[in-house]
This record gives sequence, C-alpha cells and structure tokens, in this order.
Amino acid sequence: MANEKGYERTSKDQGEFVADAYNILFNENSSLLQDMVSDTGQMSLESRDENRVVYELSNSAGTISYPVVFARDENGNWKIIAF
Repeated sequence: MANEKGYERTSKDQGEFVADAYNILFNENSSLLQDMVSDTGQMSLESRDENRVVYELSNSAGTISYPVVFARDENGNWKIIAF
C-alpha cells in the first residue's frame, strides 16, 4: 500500500531482504562511500507512523532527492530498510 508520496510500504520480510542487499552493495563498494557521503545534503522528514519513518535525502546541490525509509525491528531499533 502506497502512502501520499507514493512510497510502497514493505513487509518485514521485504525490509530484511532490502537491508541484506544494501549490506552487500555497501561492502562491495566501500571505496566509493566517502564520495557518496560527501555529496549528501539535507534530510527532511516526509512522513512517519508508529513503526516507519520516511525522510527525503537530497544531494548537496539540492538537485536530486530520494526517500530513505526507516522501520523498527523486533527489538524496537530503527533500521534503514530502503533508500
């Protein structure tokens, strides 16, 4: 089910799959992470509910933005499940 911004809500299983995929991606591209972080701009809150928060992350020039979705895990910790 999509929210007002069109972001799809994912199930816990999909969130875990996405987190695992990003873990692999970041490990394989660790040499590029510094460049990625240096181009990071503002992060603004788009929506939130009890177990999910969506931020919009822009590049430093403010010309590109994309959602970063956090969800609570079974221990109540916030984890990035998609971006």
